[in-house]
Amino acid sequence: MDNLQPFFEWLSKELTPTAAINLAPVIIYFSTLILSIFRGTEVSLRNLFAHPTNPLHLALSVLSFYLAWFHILSWMLPSSADLANFALEEWAVTNDAFNEAYRLVTGSVEQWWWSSQLLLWTVPVIVWMWSEGVSHAGTKGFMKRMDYASTLVYVWLGFFGAMSVGFSLFALQQNVADGAAIVIDRARKPSFTISVAAATAALSILLTPYISPSSPLFVSSLVILHVALLLPITGVSLFATPPPRRRSVSIRKEPRSLVILYALLAGINFVSYLHLTLQYFFTTPIESLKLSPDLSERAWNLWNTPNINHCQASISGDLVFATITSVIVMGSEVFKRRNPRKKNGESLVKQVVTAAVWIVATPVFSVSVTFPLFMAWRETWRAHVAWMSDEPPKREDVSSADVQKSVEE
Repeated sequence: MDNLQPFFEWLSKELTPTAAINLAPVIIYFSTLILSIFRGTEVSLRNLFAHPTNPLHLALSVLSFYLAWFHILSWMLPSSADLANFALEEWAVTNDAFNEAYRLVTGSVEQWWWSSQLLLWTVPVIVWMWSEGVSHAGTKGFMKRMDYASTLVYVWLGFFGAMSVGFSLFALQQNVADGAAIVIDRARKPSFTISVAAATAALSILLTPYISPSSPLFVSSLVILHVALLLPITGVSLFATPPPRRRSVSIRKEPRSLVILYALLAGINFVSYLHLTLQYFFTTPIESLKLSPDLSERAWNLWNTPNINHCQASISGDLVFATITSVIVMGSEVFKRRNPRKKNGESLVKQVVTAAVWIVATPVFSVSVTFPLFMAWRETWRAHVAWMSDEPPKREDVSSADVQKSVEE
C-alpha cells in the first residue's frame, strides 16, 4: 500500500466483466462487511453517551479495525512496483486468501499460541451474543426506542472484519439495553443448537494444528468452524422470540445449563492454553534459539511472534483488543451487580476488588479462559438475584403439575 493512486489506476484497467464475475465472492464479502460497519456504527453513535464505557468501546473498535485491515490489505494488495505484473483476472480464479491466511498463523507453536486464544475466545463470545440476543429479540417497542441492531450484524462484523470490533460494538449496545431494563434477568437455558455448535467449533479449533495445511481436511475444518458459530446466531436473529418469564417456583429449579456450558468452555480453553504454553517453553525446539534453556529468550521470541507476517500481526492485534474489551466488559458487569438484600447494592470496595481480580487474571490465564469463566459466575449470581427478587408464589397460583414440571426441568 505504498500509494493508492497507482492501485486505482491499475484496477480501472484490470476490472473486466469476466474478472468482475470471478470476483463475485470477494465483492459479496466486502459488501456485507461495509453494510455491517454502517449499521453497527450508526447504532453506536446514536447511543454513544448512554453508558460511561460506550465511547471507549467505540474508540477500541475503530483502532482494532484499522490495525487488522492495515495488515490484511498490506498482505493482500500488491505494492505499486508489482502492479504492472499482477493479473487481476487470474488472481480472481486462483485466489485462496481465506485458507492461506490461516496457514500463515498456524505454522508453529508460538504462532498457534496467539491464534488459538482468539479463536477459542470467539466460541464463548458467540454463546454470550446468542444468550443476550435471545433476551432482546422481538421485545415490544425496543426496536423503536433504542434503534436496536440485529445480533447478526455484530457477528458479521466479527467474521468479516475483526472479532474484537463486533464484540466491542455489541457490548456497547448491551450497555444501552441493560440501562433500559430490557434484559430478562433469568437464568437462560442454552438450546441444543448452540450447545452442539459451541462443542463443534471448539473441537475444530483444537484439531486445526494437527491437520496438514495442504490437506482438504484443513479447509473443511475451517468451514465447519465458521458455519457452526454462524448458524445459531442466524436462527436467533431471524426466528427467535424472547423466552417467557417463568413462575417463581421454576426459578428455584432452573437448571443452570448456561453456567455449565460456559464453565466447560473455560475448562477446554484452559487445557489448550496450558498445553501450548508448556509445550512452547519446555518441549518445543526453536531453531532461532538454538535450544537455549533460557526461558526469557523464549518469552522474548513469543512476544515478537506477531511480527512474523501481516496475517499474524492482524490476528494477534485482534486478540490484544479482544482482551482489552473483555476486561472492560467484565469490570462493567461487576459494577452492575446488585444484591436484593442490600438497599445500596454491593460495597464499592468489594466491587473494585472483584473487578481487579478478573482484570489481573485475564492476561495471566488468557482471555479465552477468564471470559467464559466470568460469564459462568455472572449467570450464577444473576439467577440468584432473580430468585431473591421474586415474591414467593401463592399456593393457589402454582399447581402440582407446575411443580412437577419444574422439578423435571
